[in-house]
Amino acid sequence: MTQFLLCLPLREDERGALPPIPPGAYIGFFEAAARRLVFVFDPAEGFAKLYLSSVGWERAFLMQDGRFPPEIVLDSAEAAWAVACWKAVQAQLQTKTF
Repeated sequence: MTQFLLCLPLREDERGALPPIPPGAYIGFFEAAARRLVFVFDPAEGFAKLYLSSVGWERAFLMQDGRFPPEIVLDSAEAAWAVACWKAVQAQLQTKTF
């Protein structure tokens, strides 16, 4: 039987499919009126990937050391959410709960 961790129906203005999420990854999801974001941290890679519905789910933006990539602009709520995801990951890494 197939089980889904995250299933989001695409909106009319979205394209692509959600990225594959590796086993053991930390994921976060944010939805606002304008767009949706997915945060994926794979402890084997050591960095996070941000996916924004507004540019297409197939494009990943790398987030390292809690910093956003320069090519994206997040509003204050989106940025606060992404930082919270990053801090949650760092806390889990310190306690090795992945």
